[in-house]
Amino acid sequence: LWDASGDNRYEACWKAIMVDTDAVVLVYNPDAPAQDKQLTDWFDFFVKKNGLRDEQCLIFANRPNPTSDRIRPPPLFTRIASMVSTAANGAESKNMFENFVKEVSNLRQNRK
Repeated sequence: LWDASGDNRYEACWKAIMVDTDAVVLVYNPDAPAQDKQLTDWFDFFVKKNGLRDEQCLIFANRPNPTSDRIRPPPLFTRIASMVSTAANGAESKNMFENFVKEVSNLRQNRK
């Protein structure tokens, strides 16, 4: 499990981190419109470039201080499991993450 950070100063590490990746969790702030492009870039690099399937990706739209009505990832990501994560629904976010890890673990076991 790696936190690759969306900060471009760590981009040089991303290639090494994605070796033998089984799944990707992308976290972005939907209240920051510029992050739509970053989300797309991260998806292309970590998911598409690594040959992962949609079910091997989970997107959290993290809204620590909601300032807009934007609550879903851009339309490109409608086929990817996603959830709006706030302080109020932490338990639900935790459950979704745990279920995702279980599904990925099952996918991994079935590949062996």
